[in-house]
Amino acid sequence: MFRIKREEQCIAFALSARKELIPYLLHDVVKQLNELACGDLWNVPMVLRELVDNAIVHGSAHGVQQEVSGSIRLYDDGQLEICVQDQGEGFDHVQLQARLAQELQQGRDCGLCLVQALTQRIEFNDKGNEVRVYLEVVRGDRVEQEESPWILSDVSVEYENISG
Repeated sequence: MFRIKREEQCIAFALSARKELIPYLLHDVVKQLNELACGDLWNVPMVLRELVDNAIVHGSAHGVQQEVSGSIRLYDDGQLEICVQDQGEGFDHVQLQARLAQELQQGRDCGLCLVQALTQRIEFNDKGNEVRVYLEVVRGDRVEQEESPWILSDVSVEYENISG
């Protein structure tokens, strides 16, 4: 299952907790952001991929595949907010900064370290199963999809509208 819907400056999405759906999400998000005349998108797919991947890996309770949902909102001042939520139990995000620093020093593959480096701010809800990141997007030229390495060609996906 994969759904995406855009209303004005907000793109809402939901997908089954399956990693193979991430490229389809990235493809459609870049397409939607291009329609909003956003430029300089190189970091948005990287950040979104890491957040959704973390939600899939760490948000599935007891191996049960659940849904990952989120939104991408573009504000008039050029700030972009990416929100990703899973249905898992969450985690202790208070200890996050110390853990990120330690993992970075040890050279571990740390998706949240990458997200932290590419964004201006990271926020978690109290439960720890929702993350919001903020970054600046320069409005301007559109990204050509042929030049973007994260874009799939000849993608065929069945879409559903998000009701609500």
